[in-house]
Amino acid sequence: MAKIKFQQFLFGKNHSWSIVSQNLAYQLSKDNDVHLYSTDGYDKKFDIFKLKNSFEASSLKNDDKFDVQISYTAPHNFPFFLQNGISNRLAIWCYEFPIIPSNMIKYFDIPDYILPPSKFAKDSFVACKVPESKCKIIPHGINLDVFKNKEKFKLKKKKTMKFL
Repeated sequence: MAKIKFQQFLFGKNHSWSIVSQNLAYQLSKDNDVHLYSTDGYDKKFDIFKLKNSFEASSLKNDDKFDVQISYTAPHNFPFFLQNGISNRLAIWCYEFPIIPSNMIKYFDIPDYILPPSKFAKDSFVACKVPESKCKIIPHGINLDVFKNKEKFKLKKKKTMKFL
């Protein structure tokens, strides 16, 4: 059983990074000791999987060590959120454009692996000189249990809706 840390946005206003990591944490918690350190506050109502080890990031001590660290965050946070161990530091991030800004590239040496969610995202990292061997594609996916609800979703008063 591995001791795994997630540190990032986790329980705020339904941020996409939060949702992805809550789902990853839930799956990993079945066979591991998962600890969530939220940088955007903690509210039990957002802890949809009722994971037992959820904390605000301020409670994390510098000498706490983990077997695996995972963070879905902007690259400038990698040095801070992946500092509680010397291996198995995994960063998730996706840039929607093919060229990543140079001020972000300097942080790509911190994680042991970068986990882009698609080939397009991986190709962006590789084009910016991140070694291909350091990029492992892990699609975000979905949790089908969340979509079992058959009730209609009520929209606000607008009669049309655009999906982008």
